[in-house]
Amino acid sequence: MLRLATIATALLFVLGCEGKKPEGLPPAPDWQTPPVGAGSMPGVAQGGGGARIDPHAGVAGAPQLGSSGGAVDPHAGVPGAPQLGGGGGGDVADLGLPAPDPGRAIDPSKVLTGTVGLGAAHQGKVPAGSVIFLAVRAVDPASGQGVGMPLATDKLVVGSAWPLTFRIDEAKAMVGGTAFSGDVVVMARFDQDHEARSKQPGDIVGQVRATIPAQNLAITLDQVLP
Repeated sequence: MLRLATIATALLFVLGCEGKKPEGLPPAPDWQTPPVGAGSMPGVAQGGGGARIDPHAGVAGAPQLGSSGGAVDPHAGVPGAPQLGGGGGGDVADLGLPAPDPGRAIDPSKVLTGTVGLGAAHQGKVPAGSVIFLAVRAVDPASGQGVGMPLATDKLVVGSAWPLTFRIDEAKAMVGGTAFSGDVVVMARFDQDHEARSKQPGDIVGQVRATIPAQNLAITLDQVLP
């Protein structure tokens, strides 16, 4: 009987040790990066440098972090926020501003007409097919310069001869609810990259001050942006 009791006690001890779970973390060689596929963790992207956690995982409208390591757009899903990357194009909606009402009445008397010429020092520097952007801004009384968002905009394409002619009226307004009237500055800019919202050294600009309405304005492109 004593021998049977001893054997039973030993068996209970062995079974108790096997059922006990080890404490602490497993040894480092057992740590593994979650595999790519159905078993991957949400928000984890695999790449040559190891796993990267996407902080936007599961957020509606947020871009997914891919294996190419592309940048995450912190403005994704925010109305009016500019988008990361791309060509940088867009309109006033990108800035959260209202667009003009396409059905609004246009006052034909509120008009600016004139020409854009090229200064003598810059002849031959603006080839055919180049883009000239026009922007009409309200005048700052203190500086006499155009300030704020453009009241209206236009775009001209350089042909085979100078000067170029322009006509800007309320139909070319940029922001809804903006009055196309009063003292303004009309600026013209030869843009090397054809992108209205970017300026760079070498762009050639010129401007004229006027009061709407005005005709036969003359703008000369004679200043090079540093």
